[in-house]
Amino acid sequence: EDLSDGAKEEYSINADLLNTIHAMANTIRGMRGPRGRSCNGMWVTLAKELKELDQRRFPHSLPTNPVRLREKVNRYLKEGPASLIHRGYGNKVAEKLTEESRRWLLARWSNPVERATSVEHLFELYNMEAPIRGWEPLKSVSTIRNYLFSPEVKHIWWGVRYGHIKAKQKFSLQHSTTMPTMRDSLWYSDGTKLNFSYLNENGKIAHCGVYEVMDAYSEVLLGYSFYDKSEDNVAQYQAYKMAIQFAGHKPYQITYDNQGGHKKLESGEFLRKMTHLAIRTQPYNGRSKTIENAFGRFQTQIMKRRWFYSGQNITAHTLESRIFEEHIDANYRELPSKLEAQKKYVEDRMAWNNAPHPKTGVPRIEMYRSSQNPKAPAVHQWDMVNLFWITRPNPIALTGYGLSFTEKKVKYDYLVYVDGKPDFEWHRNNIDRKFYVKYDPEDLSLIYLYVKNASGELRFEREAMPKITIARGKQEQTSEDRMWIEIYDKANKTATIQDRDKAIEFQEEFEMSPERFGQVPAGIPGLTKGQRPSGMGRLQKVISNYTPADDDEEINIYDVM
Repeated sequence: EDLSDGAKEEYSINADLLNTIHAMANTIRGMRGPRGRSCNGMWVTLAKELKELDQRRFPHSLPTNPVRLREKVNRYLKEGPASLIHRGYGNKVAEKLTEESRRWLLARWSNPVERATSVEHLFELYNMEAPIRGWEPLKSVSTIRNYLFSPEVKHIWWGVRYGHIKAKQKFSLQHSTTMPTMRDSLWYSDGTKLNFSYLNENGKIAHCGVYEVMDAYSEVLLGYSFYDKSEDNVAQYQAYKMAIQFAGHKPYQITYDNQGGHKKLESGEFLRKMTHLAIRTQPYNGRSKTIENAFGRFQTQIMKRRWFYSGQNITAHTLESRIFEEHIDANYRELPSKLEAQKKYVEDRMAWNNAPHPKTGVPRIEMYRSSQNPKAPAVHQWDMVNLFWITRPNPIALTGYGLSFTEKKVKYDYLVYVDGKPDFEWHRNNIDRKFYVKYDPEDLSLIYLYVKNASGELRFEREAMPKITIARGKQEQTSEDRMWIEIYDKANKTATIQDRDKAIEFQEEFEMSPERFGQVPAGIPGLTKGQRPSGMGRLQKVISNYTPADDDEEINIYDVM
């Protein structure tokens, strides 16, 4: 009477099938006679027939292994239908749990502070509590075990005893998804321990981390960056940059975890600029991060070949995933340096990219390069600038030495060039003007200069390149150094004279030149000794401004030439 309707149906079908199997076995034995062949083949045939039976019409729970099936039939013939009923139901008939005692069992089994170490321990605790609460003591541990591990009960306590992540993986209904069918549709990114042991500068065994960006369609590892302690926005930025450069396209979607570095990238709108969709994985939901599965295969199939492979992460349980500690300890002096270990990792990721994809058999890199995604736009120079270049927060004034700033304690000097030569006119027109500088922190061979308009927006002005330096001492000067000295000297002298001439023209236009006040103009040190500008232009200017005192006065052209 304590059996559920479902259990009654299951046990009834089991009994009918066992009766049928017993009858078929007797028939086969009779056909073979007393000296027939062994009956082992008969049980293989009967088990196969049982296995192929339509479970929707005959929902049984009989074993389909030939040996187990034969034992089941023999026990049924010996004990009768009672042998089909699970032991838990027998305990339940003999020993009833009250509604209150069930709640107490759940509470005590779920207690994270004063833990029941096992079901047997809980059985002892229950029988100690029973007289106090007026419950009937239990005679069998199975009563508690059957109750706690029944499908309708165990999901209640699983999370508080084994952890909510474990409970989520076991009991939460999961999506069934299909992977992308083209490249750059979805990129995964994640940071993990680099599973290579190496010797650090102090001769100690050490490890670092690596941040990877992977294309979900092809499983190609697109970009990486190493880090020492924990993944940060710098490592993520560098890995994404390498991935973009490798792909030549922006991804339609990127999926990443909830690490702090990503929050900085989000606040700077970096992720929004890089992709159409930037989606964080659910916290503590490893199944939503396909990159972890692929990276696990990368570790066990490729990286594991290295003798200094340090094993998979602590969540891996198989012996094959563990480090061979004794061998590494015995040979730790032969471990690679950090740089050597990272170089080996780069070789291994290349091997992974060139290895066949498990589903197509085509090399991953070939799958990636032969695919096209119409919604993954190509990346151009201005995209790289907007995505990966940094804008210095404070503007920098242009001086006679060019434009200079210090990055990581290193001073950099830049000039604006035209056709391979400094743009002397532009520099002369912009001395003391302040510019905002945008640059790639990994490549300082080119910077962009911006000015801020009235609305506060940055407007591109010019691009600048590192300033060419020359040896100061003549002994070490090369022919190229002397060429640059001559170029600078000629350009500076020409510009200086032009500026002086323009100033005098303006003075004389409004009768403000020194001569009007009975004085002579100052000379240009190193260029003139107080003489006036020469040429027909100067003579024509004097003539046009000349007013003779009387008709006999003449102009001496040698005084003005």
